[in-house]
Amino acid sequence: GSYDSSLFTVREVASVPLESAEETRAVFGNTNWFGGDDPIAFRCNPKLCVAERSNPNAQIVFLSDVHLDDSRVMQAVYHMLSGFSADAPLAFIFCGNFCSRSRQPDTMELLHTGFRRCCPALTFRAYFSNIWSKFQTVSLQRIPSGYNMPAKR
Repeated sequence: GSYDSSLFTVREVASVPLESAEETRAVFGNTNWFGGDDPIAFRCNPKLCVAERSNPNAQIVFLSDVHLDDSRVMQAVYHMLSGFSADAPLAFIFCGNFCSRSRQPDTMELLHTGFRRCCPALTFRAYFSNIWSKFQTVSLQRIPSGYNMPAKR
């Protein structure tokens, strides 16, 4: 490819050859490809396997483009969260964009304010107090996008 006048042009994209999971495991064993402290793959962790079998209806909820600065979006998020009151997921994963007005001078302030307003609603004590004892910790992950960064000045 080439990069010219702030434009990156891709001329070719190549991928590694496909192979079956069995072929990969024969070469690499139970390597943990996804990072974290555990050196072996999660599917090979005995504690996680027991937890998975004992909770076959476990859920992880992925949300994208939750604009924290838009009151209509936040009302919909609160409404959605209330729908989980009877059967809480193991985790919520929020992916960016988090701001409807990205790359503005006030984007960081909008994000800061939005997360401060959103976080109390995401504690399970607020919406899931009846099953709090089941889940002592809940994972909330935020994955920002490039559009959530302020513009260069």
